[in-house]
Amino acid sequence: MEEEKKQERSFELRSEKVRSIVGQVPSSLVRYGIIIIGLVFFVIAGGFYFLPYKKLYAGTAVVSPLNTHISSDSIDAVILLKFNGQALGGESNQPIHLSNGMVNVEGVLLSVSSIRDTLGRHESQVRFNRKDYVEVENQTLDFRTVYVCGNVLSMIFKTLCLDIDE
Repeated sequence: MEEEKKQERSFELRSEKVRSIVGQVPSSLVRYGIIIIGLVFFVIAGGFYFLPYKKLYAGTAVVSPLNTHISSDSIDAVILLKFNGQALGGESNQPIHLSNGMVNVEGVLLSVSSIRDTLGRHESQVRFNRKDYVEVENQTLDFRTVYVCGNVLSMIFKTLCLDIDE
């Protein structure tokens, strides 16, 4: 009885053709596996193409008082921005949010000077609603601005290209 079971479990590879087939991976499995892996990479790259790449800039802002009386509904004010890390470079017309816990004010960042003062602050021109500006005048606030610059896929390839060039 035991010998019959052993004979059933063990099989002999008698011909050369059977020996060559048993040791190989089926070609259809390889073909479909490569197609599925390629489709997965294509879907991931497509997803990265449609995701926007956003840079977040944050820091502290010093809002100084205006010397002139303006009767319009918006005010172009000069404030001092101290960035936590990399400074915003050249981008204009970006929304900026100022807050200090009690007051939240939104404005439009018109321009940022590339020149810093001795405390590391950049002089910036921001357009505020007149009513909002009165609330934050003569205060130091936290700010943040989000700059959308292309998509994630372009930034991945841009970063890879920069790494290769260096």
